[in-house]
Amino acid sequence: MKQSKHLVAALWAIALLAAALPALGRARTDRVRIFTTWDSTFFYAAFDVNDPDIQGASRAPNAPVAEGDDAVAVYFHTDRTDSSGLDENSFRMVVSAAGGAEFARGENGAWKLVPITTFKYSVQRNGSLNDDQDDDVGYSVEMAIPWKELEIEADVGTALRFNAAIWLAGEHRGFVSLSPEAARVGNLDDPSLWLELWLRGPVQPLLARSEGRVLANRVAIRPPVVDGRISPGEYPEKGMLEVEKPPLAQAVRVFRDIPVESLVFAEYEPDPLGTRPASSLLSKPFGGTGPWTSGLSVAWHRQQMRDALRAGIDALLIRIPAEMSLPAADVAAVALAMAEASAAEGAPRAAPLIVTEQGQTPPAEKLWRVAASLYRQIPVSQRAEVRLPESRGGHACLPVFARGVLQITAEERAACDADARREFGRGLVWIGGPGSTGVDGILPDPFNADGWAQAPAGEGWIRIGSVTPGFVRPEGYLDHRGQDTLRQAWAALAAQKPDWVVVRTFNGFSDGSAICATSEYGYLASDANALEALRFRGGSELAVTFLSASVAPVIAPGGVSVARVTVRNSGARSWRAAERIQLSYRWYQGGRLYSRGLFTVPLQRDVGIGAVTAFNIGVAAADSDRDPLPEGDWLLVFDLLGPDGRPFSARGARPLAVPVRIGAPPAFAGTALDLSLPPALMPGETATASLTLRNDGTDTWKPGGAQVTILLARASDGTKLTSAAVPLPVEIQPGRIVDVPVTFPVRDSAGRAIAPGADEDILIARVEAAVTRSAQEPGARISATVPLVRAYRGASLKPPDVPILTCTYGTPVRFALQVMNTGTAVWREPTRLVGRLYSLDGVLLLSEAGEGKMKRGIRPGESVSVPVEFRPPAYPGQYLLRWEVEGGLAGTGLADERFRGDGVFTHVVTVDGPALEFVDLSTAFDTDVIASQDPLDDARFDEGGAALAAHLMPPLVTPNPSPSDRFAVGLFGDDPPGGLAPAGNPSWRWISFKYPPKGPGMMNAVSAKGQSVTLPGVNCSRVHILAASSDGPKEAVFGLGYADGAATARVSVGSWSERTPGSVVAWEMPGRIRQGAFVAERAWLYNVTLQADAGRPLSSLKLPDDPSIKVLAITLEKAQPAPAGRR
Repeated sequence: MKQSKHLVAALWAIALLAAALPALGRARTDRVRIFTTWDSTFFYAAFDVNDPDIQGASRAPNAPVAEGDDAVAVYFHTDRTDSSGLDENSFRMVVSAAGGAEFARGENGAWKLVPITTFKYSVQRNGSLNDDQDDDVGYSVEMAIPWKELEIEADVGTALRFNAAIWLAGEHRGFVSLSPEAARVGNLDDPSLWLELWLRGPVQPLLARSEGRVLANRVAIRPPVVDGRISPGEYPEKGMLEVEKPPLAQAVRVFRDIPVESLVFAEYEPDPLGTRPASSLLSKPFGGTGPWTSGLSVAWHRQQMRDALRAGIDALLIRIPAEMSLPAADVAAVALAMAEASAAEGAPRAAPLIVTEQGQTPPAEKLWRVAASLYRQIPVSQRAEVRLPESRGGHACLPVFARGVLQITAEERAACDADARREFGRGLVWIGGPGSTGVDGILPDPFNADGWAQAPAGEGWIRIGSVTPGFVRPEGYLDHRGQDTLRQAWAALAAQKPDWVVVRTFNGFSDGSAICATSEYGYLASDANALEALRFRGGSELAVTFLSASVAPVIAPGGVSVARVTVRNSGARSWRAAERIQLSYRWYQGGRLYSRGLFTVPLQRDVGIGAVTAFNIGVAAADSDRDPLPEGDWLLVFDLLGPDGRPFSARGARPLAVPVRIGAPPAFAGTALDLSLPPALMPGETATASLTLRNDGTDTWKPGGAQVTILLARASDGTKLTSAAVPLPVEIQPGRIVDVPVTFPVRDSAGRAIAPGADEDILIARVEAAVTRSAQEPGARISATVPLVRAYRGASLKPPDVPILTCTYGTPVRFALQVMNTGTAVWREPTRLVGRLYSLDGVLLLSEAGEGKMKRGIRPGESVSVPVEFRPPAYPGQYLLRWEVEGGLAGTGLADERFRGDGVFTHVVTVDGPALEFVDLSTAFDTDVIASQDPLDDARFDEGGAALAAHLMPPLVTPNPSPSDRFAVGLFGDDPPGGLAPAGNPSWRWISFKYPPKGPGMMNAVSAKGQSVTLPGVNCSRVHILAASSDGPKEAVFGLGYADGAATARVSVGSWSERTPGSVVAWEMPGRIRQGAFVAERAWLYNVTLQADAGRPLSSLKLPDDPSIKVLAITLEKAQPAPAGRR
């Protein structure tokens, strides 16, 4: 998140002021602060207890508090003259950290529980109860004890015996006492060893305690609110008492040391459709297929990133063949999409998944080269870093996944690890398939019924599970059963408690394993996975995943340095800025909490579920009393505070620990946090970038005193293209974060323009920026990738506020699109917006279905509102309308769809038109041929009991929120060679059927038994019948009834169980349903076309006398009006 300069400046001023304040006393985490006050009705006491491990079982009032509880107690003895033992003048109130309390009175030297209803108390825990693996801060207790229960009247000057004690559990045992004399075992219940309590007026004393005496001031204005929160002004500040806990011989626990963060990965195909025909896809992309689903379309990948966040995916595993790296263009499209999405709505991170050839075990060095190539080209912020547990060093590492057997030696690991640290500053984590050795985890394969795999022979310490929603592959298939297969897979993993879960796959359309949005299920699989992923992470409403933290490695005692912390909302609801969610930090040393941080930073904007934001926070190397921290090695722990002030870690989230050295920083040191580059570079230009730097040294960086060196190289192999050095243009004080503008030429040392090679469409360049003061004093360094193209004239289209959902032929649709020039060149050529009309599977139907003219000379960064007009076609149905900029983008040197981000606007529209008439067969339906996956659903298409699969039949799910049951002939199939096309148009996609209902037990087909179907009596040129035969291909005779006579038409009706040559396929399915179970046997429905006499109204259609022929829909094609657009 980019925070305002005013906020950062204010934060910095407060930080410097706080660091300069005089010390008020050493902050100690092994302390208890006690506050007291009184009025005529109550004695008030409040305890603020630092406790890293809160334990307790007592939760009920007026019940004995268990000895094993963390608890606080106050003691009174009202007869000062006789204090030799516990008697009727002795009273005690104990409150457990778990919420229980007891009030007791002395009797014959012991305590006797006295149930009363007049006391008040409350407990607030800053941590979780009875979890010795988490990291608690402590708890606070407020109590109000009625004077009448002590049988005295309180007034100024009243004196009585008094003590306070803190019972210790968790990291300690025993108790501590306010009275030193009563601190030994056996002395706590001896009133003669307690202190004297003197009640004073509201004027505060200089000291709250003197030898053997405690002073309590009367309430000055209003009594405390007994809610467990010790608020400023509730108690006299000078009346605070302090008790130290006994020191521990050694640290009991560092902070939570779970193996690794619980993460959900998903396999991601960079080009899931590739050159495959749409008919080969077992799952259809949501919104259809076409140019917009190209692997080179940034807009397509960006939508996939949004959907991955919605599905609860933390990181995408980019599939890469081991024998070849991904094409540079494919990686560039993914990287650009991630960069755009992460800067806007957020995006999952990315890691390589290298797919090896069966039976081969490539060397680790080769695999690392493939993985490094990907990591170089994706944004730094989007690399799927994982943080090792503290027991393994707590370092951030880059994961390398491989689907195949790895055999990695210790020497290979060390060499690859060293190489990764040199280039990326991170170590490596290796994940291989079953049978791998020398890896950190084993990746199971759910396609082989291996949904969970424990690494054999002790290999690997990361426990990894895998799930799939289902698939259809040559070696077998697994039925989706709605989303039950996916849910059951997650449930099966729950008992195994994996650290990571890998979803196979996110966008596997070819084998039906996709959980992303599809035409068959919409977002059902995606949302089901999101719910299971939330449960896997703990299911908390408020939860956070800390992605990264950049902190100066060395901070001077008492010094302040700004840290940048990036987090993701991994909870079940959005964070609202008005809720005052804040980032905080704590200091640990030797494994124990030492002090809370001085500063917190509130959330600056709303953050949705799965979205990412960043904080800049001033980290002061000082304790909560503003005393400088001693020199040494420390652990800095970041945590979020919820609206109620409780840390997210108390709700089960894992905070982030960063090792920091408190000592003398070097004179010149720094960190590069970000490098923002333009969307693309052009040959010969002078490019502008933004470099975000932090000064980690003690010297101020003066303008010109340091320099920024820019290196431009090929991303694929590191070949140097050019370099340049420019003086640092701004001053950066120690600890500050500053955005620095830098410019560099895209020219070599001889001044020649650097351009893609003759055989290259694009060159992926790596830009490395480094800040140096001399060769001996290296500073910050960072790199990022950017495409280098021959020209870049990008455009951004903003959709209309009101979506266009339905429209009618003859009524042009007019609205406006906001267009911005996001490139680097002026659009001098004539420029316009063109609306192209496609079928849902990407067949271009009208190249100009709409238009919007634009002015010339639109400058970079300029935004204009463009009125556009769409002319709906005469054929009713569902279409995809795609608006593109034409003219201004000429000369980009890129193919139509390559690297387009939001430069196009695509939406699904439903058109009503006069060219087709849909026949209502609802009263004629007599057969149920569409089955659900319910064993009780007895629908059948043939005598063998098989039926059409309801989840694979239209109506499909589309991005248009207005549902339609009209779908075109041959969608996601192939047009038959030489097949007839209506009215000379290039595709059967103009003809749609109104598909029948597919709910359980509903009639949805007519078995042909020679009956007649009444038609609306319209003139039509063709009759289109959605039908198939259950008994092989059939020759059939249909009767056409006119008002003045009849005619017959002999046609072939194709077989539903095998594709019939010569028949026009209307719909093809990859499977059927038999007795409630999915079987991977294809099924077909056909467009049976009858020629009709367009000069006479057609009033009826007589079906053949062959019950094996099933008719599901009838569409009448009328004479086509004049076309609405140009083809």
